[in-house]
Amino acid sequence: MSSLARSPRFLRGAALVLLGLFSIVFAFDEVTLAGNDATRFAVIQAVGEQQVFHIENTAFRSVDVVRANGHVFSDKPLPLAWSAGMIHRAVHFLTGWNFTDNYFLLVWLYNVLIGFTVNVLLFWWIFNAFRRVRRGTLVLKWVLALGLVFSTWLLSYSVLLNNHTPAALTILGCYILLEKFRRAPSVKTAFPAGIAAGGTVCFDLPIGGLCCAASVLAIGAMDKKLSRAAIAAAGALIMLAAYELLNFHAYNTWLPLYIAGTTGTYQVPQAPGIGYWIEALAGYRGFFLYQPFLFLGLWFSKRESIPDRAMLLLALAGIVVYLVITEEFGGWAYGFRYLIPLIPILYYRAGRMVLLKASPRFRSLAAVLLLWGIVTSAVGAYVPFCVSYERGRSVQDHFTVFVRSSFLGNLMCASFEYAPDSPLTQALIRHYGDRIAMKFLYESACNMKKTELIQKVMNRKGPRP
Repeated sequence: MSSLARSPRFLRGAALVLLGLFSIVFAFDEVTLAGNDATRFAVIQAVGEQQVFHIENTAFRSVDVVRANGHVFSDKPLPLAWSAGMIHRAVHFLTGWNFTDNYFLLVWLYNVLIGFTVNVLLFWWIFNAFRRVRRGTLVLKWVLALGLVFSTWLLSYSVLLNNHTPAALTILGCYILLEKFRRAPSVKTAFPAGIAAGGTVCFDLPIGGLCCAASVLAIGAMDKKLSRAAIAAAGALIMLAAYELLNFHAYNTWLPLYIAGTTGTYQVPQAPGIGYWIEALAGYRGFFLYQPFLFLGLWFSKRESIPDRAMLLLALAGIVVYLVITEEFGGWAYGFRYLIPLIPILYYRAGRMVLLKASPRFRSLAAVLLLWGIVTSAVGAYVPFCVSYERGRSVQDHFTVFVRSSFLGNLMCASFEYAPDSPLTQALIRHYGDRIAMKFLYESACNMKKTELIQKVMNRKGPRP
C-alpha cells in the first residue's frame, strides 16, 4: 500500500469526498407526509422568512403540531429547527431565496448542509479516537470510522432533517471529552463535556438528561476536585437554560410542546410488554437485528475506564427508558428511531474491540456484521420516515399490521420503483399478497409525494390499492 494511502490527511479527504457525494446524491428535496421533517421545515421557513414561530402560513403541513392562541406550532424540540431557521434568515436576506419560489432547492440544501456536517463530524471524531488505540492499522481504523456512518441508521436518517443524528453527535463528543478528561483532568475539558451533554438535551430530552447525569457523575468519580464536576454540571445547565428560554420565548411554556398540556402528540403507553421490547431490539424493527455490529459494544470488562462504564450505563438506561415510555416504535419511521443517539456509544466500544482483538475469525465476523449493517442502512435511506406499523395505533386488519418490517417495506418500495418486474419485487409482493402489497406501495408513494410512483402502482395489473 502506498504511503499516500496510509496518510491520515489523505484518508480524511477520501472520507469527506465519500460523505459529500452521498449527501449530494441522496439528500431529499421534499418532505414526507409522515410529518416529522415537515414540521421542522415549517419552523425554518417561519423563523427565517416571517420572524415568527407559528407555522400555519408556511409551505409545509404536518400532523406533529399543537394549536394554541389561534395559531399552529410545531410540537418538536425547537433548537435544531430554530438554528436552521436563523441560517435561512441569512440566506433569505442575501439571496432572496424563499420556500415559495425555491422550495425544492432549499429543502435539499438544508438536508445536505445538516446531514453532511453531522456525518463528517461523526467520522472525524471517531477516527481520531480510534487512532489513539495502539493496535490495528490506520486503514482499519479508517474503515471502522466510516462504518459508524455507513453501516448504521446514522446513514439512513442523514438524508433528511431529524433530531436523532445531531443527538448522536453530541453524545459522541461527550464520550470523547470524558476520555480526554480521564487522561488529563482539567476545567478546559470538564466544561465542554457538560456543554456536549446539555446539548444532547436540546435534541433528545430523555437521553439528554441521562447523558448529563452520566457525564457529571463520571467526572466526579475520576477527580477528587468536585469543583470540576460542578463546572461540568454548569455547562449542562447553561445549555438546558438556553433551551428553556428559547422554548418559553417561542411558546410561553417551559415544557416541550409534545408533552405540554393535553394537546401534545406524546401519549402515555399502555404497558407495551415484552413482545414490543423484542420487536424493537431484535424483531421487525430490531435495533440489533438491523445493526448487529452494535451488539459487540455490550461487552464489559472489570478493567474498563470510568468513562466507558458511564457511557455503557447510559446506553443501557436509554434503551430501557425508551422501551418503557413508548409503544409505537417511533411511528412512521425506519427501525426503532428513538435509540439512534446511542449508536456512537456502542459502535465506539465495538470498534475498539475489533482493533484490540487480532483474531482473523473475529475480524471476519465483525466484517460480516458491518456489511449487513451497510445493507440495512442503505435500505433505510430510501425513506427514513416510512409508512410503518404502529402497534396499538394501527387498527386491526390495517395493511401495516401485515407489513411490520420497515426493512422489507422499504426494500419492496425501492425495488418496485426501480425494478418492478425483478424477481425480488415479485417475491416480496407474493410474500405479502397483492392487496396488502399494493396498498402499502400506494401509501408509501403518497408519503414520499412521488407522483410517478403513484401512477406506476395504479397502472399495475391486478388488485387496485
